[in-house]
Amino acid sequence: MSREPALVFEGVRAGYGAGDVLKGVSLAVRPGEVVGLVGPNGCGKTTLVRVASRALKPSAGAVRVVGRDPYGLGSKEAARLVAVVPQDVIPAFPFDVLEFVLMGRAPYLSRWTGGGPEDWAKARDAMEAVGVQHLADRPMDELSGGERRRAVLAQALAQDAPVLLLDEPTTHLDIRHVVELHQVIRRLADERDVAVVAVLHDLTLAAALSDRLVAMAGGEIVADGQPEEVVTRSLLRTVYGVNADVEASAATGRPAVILGSPEQAIVPTGLRTLVVGGAGRGAPLMRLLVERGVHVVAGVLHGGDTDVEVAERLDIEHVSVPAFSEIDEEAAAAW
Repeated sequence: MSREPALVFEGVRAGYGAGDVLKGVSLAVRPGEVVGLVGPNGCGKTTLVRVASRALKPSAGAVRVVGRDPYGLGSKEAARLVAVVPQDVIPAFPFDVLEFVLMGRAPYLSRWTGGGPEDWAKARDAMEAVGVQHLADRPMDELSGGERRRAVLAQALAQDAPVLLLDEPTTHLDIRHVVELHQVIRRLADERDVAVVAVLHDLTLAAALSDRLVAMAGGEIVADGQPEEVVTRSLLRTVYGVNADVEASAATGRPAVILGSPEQAIVPTGLRTLVVGGAGRGAPLMRLLVERGVHVVAGVLHGGDTDVEVAERLDIEHVSVPAFSEIDEEAAAAW
């Protein structure tokens, strides 16, 4: 049974100065769902996070958090609905880590109280969840980039909001802490029903972490769906301008991006050649000829052969027949 979305954008337009960065974005995120925002630099991902967190009021459209307009609420009331982990935080004062994390409880405190037993307990639970409890007495300005990143996440967890926005949360983290962050986010979604939106640049990580991926380009959503529906060779080529392979990860079953060697400009030679391969023997020659600027066609190839995969990856026009079948007259006459 479907539930009402925790976070909704309806035709949102927003920007800085004269131009709009977001151009009519509509998106809904449900409780317990982890949505990864992906796309090239400057496409509007961080701007969308800023709109949801009341840091940038949209020029058109609407935002709803658990059915309420955050721009119509007081700052404390709105902060109880949305917690944010920005790209980087450098505290103005040398608070120790426990004091900094306790600030996440500010939306629940009066001006004259420093937090009761429940607030201290939530702060310590949040610190333990991200592995910074041993840093409780350390000043924030003495932490490494990765340690500070985890302290900021702990502060957001202590805020105990139904929506969590993460802007490049894995920046400065080593691989072990990236895995631990993945586990923390999954627990929040699965056990606390938190709606999570994470801006991510690593597409393989985004596919492994997210229930759903939303790809942006030019201030608009260009793909929205399951990771395997979004992370495709076609999207990498059209959105990022990169030719790369996408394969299912043996560990997660989710799509993984595999980059080849840096591409060099190919100068067409005007030459055209036909490659007839089999059992993968034509693949190296096709790659070499394409790199040398030769227009390559291939066939007749058998389905499932490496030669067919390479021809498709290189966008080589080719003729193929089913695996283990004879080459029929129609296929043979194609060239």
